[in-house]
Amino acid sequence: MRKEKISNTALGWVMSEYEEQENLRELVLMLNDYSGASEDWKGKRYGEDDATRLRRWVRVWRKSGHDFLDLEKGLESSDIEALNRFTRSIRAQVNRTTGRMMILDYTTDEAAFQFNRLLNNSRQNLLGGPCRRCSKWYVKKTRRLSVFCSPLCAGNATKTNSRANKRRKKVGRVRSAIRNYQTSSGKYAALDWKEYVTKAVDGVSKNWLTRAVKDGVLYPPKKGVRHATN
Repeated sequence: MRKEKISNTALGWVMSEYEEQENLRELVLMLNDYSGASEDWKGKRYGEDDATRLRRWVRVWRKSGHDFLDLEKGLESSDIEALNRFTRSIRAQVNRTTGRMMILDYTTDEAAFQFNRLLNNSRQNLLGGPCRRCSKWYVKKTRRLSVFCSPLCAGNATKTNSRANKRRKKVGRVRSAIRNYQTSSGKYAALDWKEYVTKAVDGVSKNWLTRAVKDGVLYPPKKGVRHATN
C-alpha cells in the first residue's frame, strides 16, 4: 500500500515572534512530559499518547536534517495520516490589514498542532535536546550546537567524565600490578595478591579490590599460578 504524503497546506503559516517562542515552550513541556496516562488532560490539552507521538515525530524530523522528503520517509503511515487529518481540519483566513494567515479553528490534536508550528518556526533551531546529562529537552539561547541544557548539567558531566577517567587509570594500574604479582620474587613473593596490589598502587584498599572483582572489573590471579623469576 502506497504511503500517504504529508499535506503542505499548513506550511504557509507565518507566526509572530511571541507565537514562535510560545511554540518552543509548549514543545519542551510536552517532550519532557512522562507523567503517564493517570495525568492525561489534567491542566493540559493533551494526553500521554500525544506526548509520545510528538517525541517520535521530533526525533524523526531531527534525523531527517529538517528535510521534508526524508521526514516523510521516516514517519509511519499512521503518523502522516494523523498530521494530515489535523491539517485538513484547519479553518483559516487572511487578515487584510497585516496580510497574515489567521487560524480560526482546528481539530484538537495538540501534538499535530505543535509539530506543524515547529515546521514553520523560524526559531526551530533553538529547540535543544535531549540533554546529554539529564535527557531533557530545552530551548537554547543561541543557535550554536549545544548538548547540555544548563551549565549545571555541563559541569556535572565534566565531573562524571573526570571521575570515570580517574577510575579507568586506577583499574589499569591495578591490572598491571596483578600481572607483576604473578612474576614477583624476593620479599613480595610470599604476599597475598591483594596485599601486594595495595602496596604497589596508591589509594587502593583490599575492600576496593574485593568490590572490583565482584563487579567483574578485575580478574584476580588464578590460585596457585605464580611465575616467579630468579
